[in-house]
Amino acid sequence: MRQAIKALSEKKGVTRMTKEYRRWCSFVESLPDSPPVPTSINTFAKLDLSNSEQFKICFETFKLAPPTIYFWLGEVLFPAHFTVFPQQLMKTAFDVPPSSLEVGSRAVGFSGTKEAHILLPSQVHLTDMSDDAPELQATDGCMLDLVYNTATCVELDGYDVEGSDSWKVVLDNAMDMKVDAIIDRGGLLVGVTPRDAAKYLLTKDITHVTFFEDGWHIADSNGRELPKAESPVPEADTMVIYDEARTRGSDMKLK
Repeated sequence: MRQAIKALSEKKGVTRMTKEYRRWCSFVESLPDSPPVPTSINTFAKLDLSNSEQFKICFETFKLAPPTIYFWLGEVLFPAHFTVFPQQLMKTAFDVPPSSLEVGSRAVGFSGTKEAHILLPSQVHLTDMSDDAPELQATDGCMLDLVYNTATCVELDGYDVEGSDSWKVVLDNAMDMKVDAIIDRGGLLVGVTPRDAAKYLLTKDITHVTFFEDGWHIADSNGRELPKAESPVPEADTMVIYDEARTRGSDMKLK
């Protein structure tokens, strides 16, 4: 939401900004039994990204509005991650090392996961290590065995997909189980920002929480919040929240 509003503020022309924001408001107000957009945010000129309370109102008002989501996709996500080159891309970083151009040589690397190997450049291939290290053939089975035989399944009493406070049920259960990290692979914390989830945990018996919102941060129960790199508290001594977007590729030193 913050990225969408920032991108909207950077659009050229006040008329275009106003018209786009009006589309967001019109959609919300057109929903059955939907109240009018709160007066504090009913025009774009009233928005102030530094006002945390106003931002919460914006988030609750537009979090499920397709015009807002489509705007964020088109103006923020797609331009950053789905760039189309005007000319054909002839070389990649894999072509830089001379060894990758020599016949019979190969570039060597390691990845902890293999299911995405088909997306690698054509000169990079998944190597069959079964002859040199036969135990690697069993890694998938070992992980499945770990999940199936050591995982504890818990039914979240009171969790309602349509409920606005269902995320609290997830956090309450996590605290009852005394876990060190919450990995939200199923998107059960949808509807709440990682920062607000952290603040909720800090009102309970939790002293420090690590979360991601415009970078990794560590917050404490005294209301202080610092970027992870500047915090004197290591992430291993905190409760870590991995929101759904951070459930892969985020390395943390946990207990």
